[in-house]
Amino acid sequence: MNPIQSIIANKNPWNTKAQEVKARLQAIVPKIARGIFGEVGVLTDQDIANYMQTLPNIKQTASVQDVVQLALLETLKSGLDNNISVDSATYDTSGLVGNYKKLTQKIGELQKKVVDDAPEQNQSIPGLPP
Repeated sequence: MNPIQSIIANKNPWNTKAQEVKARLQAIVPKIARGIFGEVGVLTDQDIANYMQTLPNIKQTASVQDVVQLALLETLKSGLDNNISVDSATYDTSGLVGNYKKLTQKIGELQKKVVDDAPEQNQSIPGLPP
């Protein structure tokens, strides 16, 4: 689905698939805001709108969705790295190894895909070294 079709689908109240995607994205925003970005307190409508921009959505092309997802996963990994380094001195964090490996593998796959899909004109990709 291209971005124009997605915008139309998103506006159509009878398109249950588009409405389901939108609802799932809105439901995950508080978890991302608090769990990844450390937001506290009540999220305002503006906060929710801002965090929605950190998620891939149906209005974006597939390559843009990959870049947005990569940026979010790298942010998640960075926060996880910080927590693991602090908590490993106090707690047994060995149970996180499997999920951590899956996360780093997914990041690697997305980095490769984003670089392979990048335009040939030496354009830098957000979140990746030039």
